[in-house]
Amino acid sequence: MLDKLAAFLMILGLSATQALADGITVYPTTIILDRSDHIGALTISNQSDHDTTYELAGYRWTQLNGKDSLSLDKSFIVTPPVVTLRPGDARIVRVGLMSDGQQGTVEQTYRLRISELQPAAASEGAGLNVRLQLLLPVFSGGNEKLKLSFSARVSADGQTCITGTNNGETHAKLVWIAAADGPEHRMPIQKYLLANSGSEVCVELATKAGKSLTVGATSAYLDEVHPYQVAVTGP
Repeated sequence: MLDKLAAFLMILGLSATQALADGITVYPTTIILDRSDHIGALTISNQSDHDTTYELAGYRWTQLNGKDSLSLDKSFIVTPPVVTLRPGDARIVRVGLMSDGQQGTVEQTYRLRISELQPAAASEGAGLNVRLQLLLPVFSGGNEKLKLSFSARVSADGQTCITGTNNGETHAKLVWIAAADGPEHRMPIQKYLLANSGSEVCVELATKAGKSLTVGATSAYLDEVHPYQVAVTGP
């Protein structure tokens, strides 16, 4: 169930700093915990025309064989865990790690789940339904150094598959792929590579074996996107 939730990244059409989705505004959408006390904050605003209740929970975020996995983590604290807002109201929510939550030099990665709750229909009996969910990335102890390597191939069905490997101690975010020079040729993607992990992304891209493409990568600690040239091989 949690693995399916990890794949359900409802940051649809959102900017890098503010999420606006069906009546809820969240700022920021990426949380970097303070290095000294491992505490961060975000603001939730209710832009709808009715009272809304949100439930918040923190999960440890890992990647195995290229797939995201989430698991409840008691070291990740969310205060308050439930927020009820009237129309136009906003609330600051604080998140953080217990003292033993950060160990070693490798960045720790989490997801903050924000669920909008609504009463169940009368026919469903007592209880609550989840109407909307957001999953926000939370990072602790990372740095500005990217250590990435890539390979690319044309698959048997004609797709271009790019494999990225992160050999560093901090996450990377793949944001575009291009088969030619110029911003107009960039295909937007949204793919995280956590520290010491790897994953493959397959897209419809006009390229072929013997050519090269460019992958744009960044992280929450960087203000710019770094281009990586990748040679394309055959099926």
